[in-house]
Amino acid sequence: MKTRSGFVSNSSSSSFVIFGNYVENIAQLSQKDIKDGIVVIGRDFGEGDDVFKVTTKAMMDFVIEHKDYFTAYRNADMVCGEGDTKCDQSMVGKTMYVIEVSMHSSTSLKDLKETYQVDEEG
Repeated sequence: MKTRSGFVSNSSSSSFVIFGNYVENIAQLSQKDIKDGIVVIGRDFGEGDDVFKVTTKAMMDFVIEHKDYFTAYRNADMVCGEGDTKCDQSMVGKTMYVIEVSMHSSTSLKDLKETYQVDEEG
């Protein structure tokens, strides 16, 4: 199984498969969800979507505060759609979403603030 840890392609986007449980109410995300895996889909950049893993409480708080921009999946992971991908037991019963991910996707709170044009005061 190939798991996303960065972009290695020369293209401006890559295909990924998101496995997770769709979050109806983003405001209910918790710190436990960060540990279990939160994958968020945000703005379309034209060559692919802003798709990222939430890795800090600050990123989660930003997503919650600006929830109208985002779709979230909990207990989630991203698997590269290129090549031979195998499904393991942890993915059974979860939503599968195939998406073109921009190589410019957010990786930090700073990226989120710049991409969604939110100043330091919020």
